Amino acid sequence: CFFAHMNFYSEHAKMPTCTGLSINDLITACDVYDNAIWLANIGCDSNDGLPGHFKNYSHVFSFADTSERGIPHEVSDYQFGHLSYDLKNELEDMTSENPDHYTFDSARFFVPDILAMVDEQGEVTFGSEDQAHDIRERISGKKYSPQVSDRVTLVSALSKNQYLTKIESIKKHIQQGDVYELNFCIDHYAENVIIDPISTFQHMIDDNPAAFSAYYKIGSSHVLCN
Repeated sequence: CFFAHMNFYSEHAKMPTCTGLSINDLITACDVYDNAIWLANIGCDSNDGLPGHFKNYSHVFSFADTSERGIPHEVSDYQFGHLSYDLKNELEDMTSENPDHYTFDSARFFVPDILAMVDEQGEVTFGSEDQAHDIRERISGKKYSPQVSDRVTLVSALSKNQYLTKIESIKKHIQQGDVYELNFCIDHYAENVIIDPISTFQHMIDDNPAAFSAYYKIGSSHVLCN
């Protein structure tokens, strides 16, 4: 996930607090809106790069009905979205031969219609009164209800022998001075399973409250980062 910091709050020195909405309402909104991002555990010491006003909050939620493919060229507000690894193939004369098990665009961003923050006491703050009103109308009569998830067994994209062969190749490159350091990533995946992405993310951050964990939704595609 990629979090682009722009000037969304330049005109909002005092952001309105909405005592009528809770974090559970914002979780419901994650299910209702087509595009959503939930940044969890962001008020940690490790997040020194955050804008100052964000450090007072534990969670940030952002929602929008529309998103655009590609990299934004002119931006005057916050933008949330992603840049994929294979974007390099569109920018440089490069190709990828690894199988792609996912359906994400190489890049896609959205300007939030709603931006909400939750502090450690559970108090919800919005960018404007209008945003609080809009989200209250949007989720009226709705309550997020987790679906039963299948048991997931992840499969490695490489066999043990393939892994060891690649490790030997990497060691030779390092010994020959081709590279000094290398990150070797292995894809693990599961097919033909159904999970509830929001409740799964909640379990992830409960079990491992890592700084800047993120739930990211673009249409029917989801990313859970922890």
